[in-house]
Amino acid sequence: MPEKIFKKKVSFLILDFERPKVLKTLLDSLRSKIKLNKDDYEIICLANGGSTEYQDEVYGFYKNGLIDDLILKNDNLGGSVGTISLFKYTNSDYAFYLQSDHILVQDITEETINYFIGLLNSGYNNVDLAGAQTRDKNGDPVFSERASFMNVKFYNDIENKSLGSPGPFHHVVPWLEGQMQELFKSENWNIAHISPVFFQDNGKLAVRTNPDGSIWRHETDTKRQWLIKGPVKEKYVYPNFNQEEWLNVLKSQEWEGGKIPENEKPHSFLYWKE
Repeated sequence: MPEKIFKKKVSFLILDFERPKVLKTLLDSLRSKIKLNKDDYEIICLANGGSTEYQDEVYGFYKNGLIDDLILKNDNLGGSVGTISLFKYTNSDYAFYLQSDHILVQDITEETINYFIGLLNSGYNNVDLAGAQTRDKNGDPVFSERASFMNVKFYNDIENKSLGSPGPFHHVVPWLEGQMQELFKSENWNIAHISPVFFQDNGKLAVRTNPDGSIWRHETDTKRQWLIKGPVKEKYVYPNFNQEEWLNVLKSQEWEGGKIPENEKPHSFLYWKE
């Protein structure tokens, strides 16, 4: 067996908000497919605000041994602040960064970790493990926050990261992911896109908090929309309602569950199985 080249625990950093079922699916896949000594890795999860019921459920995952280190936040910080916080929190040299709507489908062994670290030590700055899901207007793969392996210090040393992201900072531009894409391009940082993929996308549902505290859910393919928790106090850039829809929601405090906003109908398609 090749010599282990990582000296400290490798972290699996998971960001989640109000999606306990998909989070549980990811956690189960990690415990099944990670073939490392338990002393060699840790699973850290940040529950980014949410209801008491949601946080109780995630705490149950922690008590049952699916999570090693659990961070519970009273308020939703936005995706960018949550991501940055996870990288600052870990003491590991290397980390897998994961959005919760993924499933690990390949075994991760010492040899796997050594290989990924070898890539980072030979000219690559990021190892994409989710199949180049994000592409530019020319169809070329770019940096993605979906699922990747990175040097923690490299990420933390990037200054003035944007707070823009889905959630209460949706209106802030650029989003952190877009800012990182521009930095990778301008700094000539390289991405290793691994095939076959290690993390399969499971992202049918997206759940977001707006600055007024309202919580919304939509399907990423069909664009069906639900109001999970009100009150809705103000118009915002999300959901993508037209003026009439916003007026009706603000007046009635209701949105027909599963109805597609008019502005989203041209972008509605069916990908995910029910």
